[in-house]
Amino acid sequence: MPQPFLEDHVSTSDERARRTGPVAAGGAEWVDYTDADDRLVARGPREGSGAQRWYRRYAATILTGPGERVLVYLRPAHARVYPGHYDVLVGGGVRAGETYHQAAVRELGEELGIRREPREVLRLRRTAPPELSHLAVHLTDIADLLPPATPRPRLRPDPAEVQCYDVLPVAQVLASPPRPFLHTGLDVLRHLFA
Repeated sequence: MPQPFLEDHVSTSDERARRTGPVAAGGAEWVDYTDADDRLVARGPREGSGAQRWYRRYAATILTGPGERVLVYLRPAHARVYPGHYDVLVGGGVRAGETYHQAAVRELGEELGIRREPREVLRLRRTAPPELSHLAVHLTDIADLLPPATPRPRLRPDPAEVQCYDVLPVAQVLASPPRPFLHTGLDVLRHLFA
């Protein structure tokens, strides 16, 4: 069992369970920290890995439509991370004790208001800033959410995460992405579709 960090001690099994779950006492979200090979080494607050050079886990999903199209969304100007940027990766951090798949399903529900069972297609280790991370990329098809009269899927996006969205041909996104576009999303598209 990984050892919690940034705390004095864990005195009872009830307290241990509370601190190692997705949200610790006081509302702080806890995550699993891993080594370069994605082996669990610690569990702690989401903002706590920098000094230890540990990796964080992330799960993201690309939503595809017919004719090699992909959902592209714009993060709002007030977003906590990457404000005002376009992306194709819908996702976020994997919580303590959560699998990559569970995180991908949860993030689709939180950010787009949909329930899907995406399949993992790619695992990346990121060693560049802003932090060390492992990213599990998933795919899911949204053809059933595309009404016949319009190319936009029926979603219920969280306005704190998604300002607007569209479904565009992958070739168009790769050839002329809207700016600014998150480079990780473009890298993944190139890897999967180019």
